[in-house]
Amino acid sequence: MTIAGILGELGPLNLYCGAKQIIKMAGINPVQSESAGKRTSKTPMSKKGRPLLRYCLWEASLNILNHNQEFKTWAKRLQERPLHQNPLKKREARGAVCRKLLCLIYALFNKRLFYGTDYRAKVEGEMVMV
Repeated sequence: MTIAGILGELGPLNLYCGAKQIIKMAGINPVQSESAGKRTSKTPMSKKGRPLLRYCLWEASLNILNHNQEFKTWAKRLQERPLHQNPLKKREARGAVCRKLLCLIYALFNKRLFYGTDYRAKVEGEMVMV
């Protein structure tokens, strides 16, 4: 249901120029929080996009983190980085998973591929051949 909601909210993917447009439409792009020249240390999501799309992405990220080992290890690595590399909190890592999911959906649609365990090898192989 969550993927159907994501695809329904996105509409035809061939109308987008890049994954950044989709991320911005979802409202999960990071924005700098500043007031009177003072910046906060956090960089929150903009939340100016479609709330239903964000909800579906949030639910999909929960399922992905529970069932996909590759995404789970990537998110855990983001959370366990050293302090000088800006480790993410649990919710921030889920936001990063949402962003990566949108980029993955857009890339799979454009390259007309299916996602699998050897997806990264296929994409890297295509980049080397080009």
